[in-house]
Amino acid sequence: MVVGPRSPSVVSVVSSTCNAFHVPHVETSWSTVGASGVGSEGRLYSLNVFPHPDVMSRAYLDLVLKKNRWKSVTVIYEDSEYG
Repeated sequence: MVVGPRSPSVVSVVSSTCNAFHVPHVETSWSTVGASGVGSEGRLYSLNVFPHPDVMSRAYLDLVLKKNRWKSVTVIYEDSEYG
């Protein structure tokens, strides 16, 4: 079994290698690639222990709106990787 890697940029290589050799792979970093878990995108031996980003986004939104009784929310996002 392979646990990791910590760097999301290497996940696809590790996952592909594990799939080729039928080795279980547990992803330990947040990733949109294969985030839905076992069998995602042909990755039969990989499991991401983090919830899918869509599920987390909805949970955060529900928490904020219900707890504070807000009617709307605005998301401000910056992708520093691309400037």
